[in-house]
Amino acid sequence: MRRISKLEAAQRQIDAAIRLLFNEDDILAVHTLAWAAYCIVTDVAKATNSGTGSAGVVFRQLLGGYHREIANFLKHADRDPNDALFEFPEDTPEFLLEIAFIVYESIGGKRTREMDALRQVLDVKRYRYRGDDERRESAREEECLLERQLEDADTDEEREEVYRQRERDARSMQKAYLTLGRKILANEDLFAPREDGR
Repeated sequence: MRRISKLEAAQRQIDAAIRLLFNEDDILAVHTLAWAAYCIVTDVAKATNSGTGSAGVVFRQLLGGYHREIANFLKHADRDPNDALFEFPEDTPEFLLEIAFIVYESIGGKRTREMDALRQVLDVKRYRYRGDDERRESAREEECLLERQLEDADTDEEREEVYRQRERDARSMQKAYLTLGRKILANEDLFAPREDGR
C-alpha cells in the first residue's frame, strides 16, 4: 500500500478544489477542500520552519475569522446543530486556494496544471488592477457609477434593481472566468472561432 505524504494530500486537495471551482460545482465542497489544504501546508511550513511559513501564519490571521467560520460550520455540528450559514460569494475560496498553493510551493511542492490554470485566471481577473493608482481610480469610477444609478432611481424598487443588476453582472463575469479556467485545463485554443462562426 502506497503512503501519501502531507504535501501530496494538500496538492490533491488543492487540485480537486480548483477542478470543482472551474466546473461550477458545489462551492461548499470547494471551500472545505481549500481550507483543509491550506491548514496542511501552513502547519507543515510552521512545523518545519520552511517556505513562507511565517506568511502562512499571517495569512491565517488575515483569513482566520471569516474562512475559519465557514470551515467550522462545514465540518462541525456538535455545538450548533441548528445553525445556518449565509450564502457567500462564489469567488470567496479563490483567495484561500491561492494562498494554499503559494505556501504549498514554498515548502517544496511542485505546481500542477490546475494551479497554473488558477494562477492564469486570477491574473486575468486582476489585470485591470495593474497598479495601486489604477485600482483606486477604477474603484472610484465604479462607485461614482453606482451612486449616479442610485440617484437616478426614483423608487426603492428601482434602487433594488440597480443592486440586482450589479449582482447579475458580477455573477456573469465570474462565470466567464470559470469558463476560462475550464478551457485552460482542457488545453482548448482560447482564440479559435466558435462553431457558429463568431
